[in-house]
Amino acid sequence: MGGGLSEYIVIPAWQIIKIPFDLDFNAGALTEPLACTVHSIKKANIQFGETVVIIGLGIMGYFHLKLALMRGARVIVSETDQKRQERAREQGAWMVIDPTKENLIEKVRLITNGLGADVVINTIPSQGIWQDAIDVLAPYGRLIAYSSQDAKDKIGIDFGMIHSKEIQIIGTLNPTLTDNEEAVKLIAYGLIDMKSVIDASYPFDQGIEAFQKAIAPGMYRVVIRY
Repeated sequence: MGGGLSEYIVIPAWQIIKIPFDLDFNAGALTEPLACTVHSIKKANIQFGETVVIIGLGIMGYFHLKLALMRGARVIVSETDQKRQERAREQGAWMVIDPTKENLIEKVRLITNGLGADVVINTIPSQGIWQDAIDVLAPYGRLIAYSSQDAKDKIGIDFGMIHSKEIQIIGTLNPTLTDNEEAVKLIAYGLIDMKSVIDASYPFDQGIEAFQKAIAPGMYRVVIRY
């Protein structure tokens, strides 16, 4: 349902998510993207001590990193941007790999005694990434297809490998009401630092400037205030 930039919006009461009165509205506005990653992490079924590879450290990669760490995972981030590589290290990534300089599959297999990753979460909508995401998985591994795939070109998959290694490919999209309620708690309790992903905040009458800022390279989120 649209209407996020409307002065008023009417929705069914059962869809309303309550937030604490003292919760910063800028942070609360990002409940939905955090809830999406809460939903994704649940579907990944991450266990203590598992190795998780996150491809891309945009805002969704950042949220996946923080939540996977809460699940007790050893998290490896694959990212090409140097600033985001540094952010991954600062936020607790066990290892950061630049796939333009190192072979992701070989590196992960080296540090996992040849097995591969238990979970791979792809946040990048690029056709060329999916095969590497599958190849880096260990037997019984789970691939979380978090990113949308805008291109309609088909991606070839070796189903014999999926069969023999018992790999799971799991799509994830919409959070549930429970996911949203849990996201609110994560924000309200300060368990996820939302300030670090809000790049700017603009009043409503500067909406054009806000959108221009939002599409600049490297931005995470820009908030419009009423």
